[in-house]
Amino acid sequence: MRSIIPATTAILALSLFIPTPSDAQTQQKASMQQLYNSCVDLARQRGWSESDIETSRREIRHFIARCIQGREARAQKTKR
Repeated sequence: MRSIIPATTAILALSLFIPTPSDAQTQQKASMQQLYNSCVDLARQRGWSESDIETSRREIRHFIARCIQGREARAQKTKR
């Protein structure tokens, strides 16, 4: 019985410092949001209008998907 209390206390103390999956998911979601926002900014720099972005046209969705995949730097601007 004496060893159970210190062991439980140690486990509880360690659990405060170990990141939980929800922490990791929150961090990943935040970084994905930052990546998405930077791709939208790149789209604006390349001449896409606010209405294109707000209406989520197919071409802008493809542009942002390529940007997130890291392929947009090499891809040509496809807007007509």
